[in-house]
Amino acid sequence: MKTVLVYGGMLYARALFQTATERSQAVVERNHVLTVLGTLHAEVDIQKVIACGVDGAGSVALSWASIVNVDFDMFSADFTRYGSRAMTVRDDFALEDAAPDIVVVFPSKDDPYMVEFLARARMHQLRRVFEVRPCCEQHPLPVLSPATAVQ
Repeated sequence: MKTVLVYGGMLYARALFQTATERSQAVVERNHVLTVLGTLHAEVDIQKVIACGVDGAGSVALSWASIVNVDFDMFSADFTRYGSRAMTVRDDFALEDAAPDIVVVFPSKDDPYMVEFLARARMHQLRRVFEVRPCCEQHPLPVLSPATAVQ
């Protein structure tokens, strides 16, 4: 059973944007997540998707999982209980409790937790940790960056 933990891409799933450009970028980013998951599913037959957080790539991943009939679970940060450490506690718990086979991290502008999360995923000695290259016009298809894969 392949379990994939999806992280990052803050606000990829946000529905309301200020400008047409922001709305257009949101559609591109959402499609980026869907394409990566579809490609990965064809390669490793994903059986479960784990998402960290309610916004971003995780939210899109949960939608994808429900469409393709794959089990899913979401880990939310409990700010009331843990305060400023809530995201770190959530991420560590997700890595330990879900024991994912693969971790896929999507880029996110101004997300200081992404680099931290990649380091923690590597500390858990996961063999397949990928940072997905940002989507853009020069590279319309997403690529799992081998430079960030744990060997």
